[in-house]
Amino acid sequence: MIGAIGADVNESAMLARFPRETVADAVMPAGRYTLLDQSAPDDLLPAEGMKDDCQDAPSAPVARARAISEVRARRGTTVPAAAIAFPRRHPSIIDVTLGMRTPEQVGRNVELHDQQVPDGLWDDLRAQGLIRSDVLTGHGGGRDERCL
Repeated sequence: MIGAIGADVNESAMLARFPRETVADAVMPAGRYTLLDQSAPDDLLPAEGMKDDCQDAPSAPVARARAISEVRARRGTTVPAAAIAFPRRHPSIIDVTLGMRTPEQVGRNVELHDQQVPDGLWDDLRAQGLIRSDVLTGHGGGRDERCL
């Protein structure tokens, strides 16, 4: 018996059609609500107020990643911890799926998931234009998920 129907693609505009035109219960905008790419809210999320797509990243995202790293250093956290925490803070996000190949990567991601990222980081990133001004950075969607 099927308990839920979902879709996962890396184009949020196309993915937005699923909840409108089908009986899909969940959608997964692969890589479209991250520290470097926040395009999903335009199509999917009800927002208030050195690889990219598995290829070598162009220079603009690399420069942006470096700027994010400078801000996170001042707040005493890491880019991986912030990258895992960022999408989980939106109330519509119920899962964060990370690619892992080894038991060591699983362990590292569990540790990163459990790290506390200072709330001020999001304000700093927003103030510098490194994340969208309209993305939510509350305390997440209410589920205590493990992003594995």
